[in-house]
Amino acid sequence: GLPRRWLERIIDTRASDVTRAQPATMADLEAYAEGTAGAMGYATLELLGVRDLHADHVVSHIGKAVGIATVLRGTVFHTRKRHVYLPVAVTAKHGLSVQSILDGKSSPALLDSVLDVATVAKS
Repeated sequence: GLPRRWLERIIDTRASDVTRAQPATMADLEAYAEGTAGAMGYATLELLGVRDLHADHVVSHIGKAVGIATVLRGTVFHTRKRHVYLPVAVTAKHGLSVQSILDGKSSPALLDSVLDVATVAKS
């Protein structure tokens, strides 16, 4: 089955969803992505018996990218639940308020914020 430590990491990371706290920085969002999607990748490696530093490095990048892409894809759903995953530092940079995100209205500031986050996911 799924290695316990990775399942616990996923649960611990997802526990932050309960507080509905907006990530402060891009690093916080990346940590969330790696703690969820990345942990699934690490668990898969462990289940397959792969113990390789290069594979771990690849999973780290893939986990962050998949996790961030998942958050972006779910933006409309999350805003309906009053939860914003776009980091404060990114939204502030573009003058985007949490309320405008929660209102669900598109704007240049929202598109620029999403682009900044997506660019990190790609790298």
